[in-house]
Amino acid sequence: MKVLVVGGEFSNKGAELMIHSVKDQISKYLPDAELYLSPTLAKKERILKSGYSPLNFPLFHVGYKKPSTFNLSFKYPFLMKTYLGLKNGTSFSGPVSLKDIDVVFDISGYAFAEKWGMKPITNLLSLIKEVKKNNTKYIFLPQAFGPFSAGQLPVIEECIESADLMVARDKSSFDYLKSVVNSPKIKQHPDITLSFSTTSAADSKGAEKRYCCIIPNVRMLDKTGDAWKNDYVSFLLDSIKYILDHSTLDVKIVNHSASDDLELVNTLFDSFKDNKRVSTFLELDPVLLKKVLSGSYFNIASRFHAVASSLSKSVPCIMTSWSHKYQELAGEYNVRNFCLALPDKEQIHGLIDQLIPEESNQQIRKELLDINIQVEQKNKKMWNQILEVVS
Repeated sequence: MKVLVVGGEFSNKGAELMIHSVKDQISKYLPDAELYLSPTLAKKERILKSGYSPLNFPLFHVGYKKPSTFNLSFKYPFLMKTYLGLKNGTSFSGPVSLKDIDVVFDISGYAFAEKWGMKPITNLLSLIKEVKKNNTKYIFLPQAFGPFSAGQLPVIEECIESADLMVARDKSSFDYLKSVVNSPKIKQHPDITLSFSTTSAADSKGAEKRYCCIIPNVRMLDKTGDAWKNDYVSFLLDSIKYILDHSTLDVKIVNHSASDDLELVNTLFDSFKDNKRVSTFLELDPVLLKKVLSGSYFNIASRFHAVASSLSKSVPCIMTSWSHKYQELAGEYNVRNFCLALPDKEQIHGLIDQLIPEESNQQIRKELLDINIQVEQKNKKMWNQILEVVS
């Protein structure tokens, strides 16, 4: 069976972690599958290192090209391969093209919603139509969907009807999809990265973990209301200072999305650069990055997969929200009170005060661990449904 994974990328650590997570789970549940990525995502060496082979086809990510350019790959693949080879040095090789793929797994994460406009969803429909010419199965693994604009509704309806399985990772996304088409193809299961094992990650005891992580996100400045846009930086600065003043913990300011969040990370660090307890951290390998987050005493995170990496390893995490996906993930773990809708400094001080004492920190870890056992069972149920579709 030849499997193509789309929707991931290597510039965003959360999206790259999904690439590793789906490889891990496909290898477990479909051990004979051959795994492929589009060569436009990265150099051949990086794709091979990730456990995939490059597809011999110039397929773009749905979110990054206008539809007219995206569709050129389907109409003129040879010309597009020649162009990309000359312009970007993209290497195309191997016997497997798009027409040879048996199953497409879509791990786009959060690309199909009003916030992102018509481009991703229009390209998505074009891709589904193209692979369906060869009777390829198209399966959306757990991700966030919606809300949708009026213009998006007929497009997402056609996508649902054409796909073989569409898995929402939270109830809000599930309800948004169901409001478009009440289809039995629509399911709800937790994010796949929650069940991804980092074998040498630290355990959940936490007593010896003498640091916490702050993970900023530039989306808190351009996808939120005025309260966050105006106060986000000062809110994080205040949180760091409160941790330093009320504990002996070191603070790591983590760059979770190399280029996008670099300015934010540097801005935060500049205010504490003379304090030896504060440092910046960048790890390009998302698996190692998850291990660092799981080794923390607690985290304050604005990146979704930083929150997911924390909670899935039973590490307490305070989160800031710019999308319903944060509230829903907090609900999955029964920690909605740790998800901040507004930059309330008194509220986060109170949450930090709960997490600093070892006894209460350990109690929260135990509760998260119990939920992670349930998450693993839900993940197994999802793969049983997937196996029914692809068999």
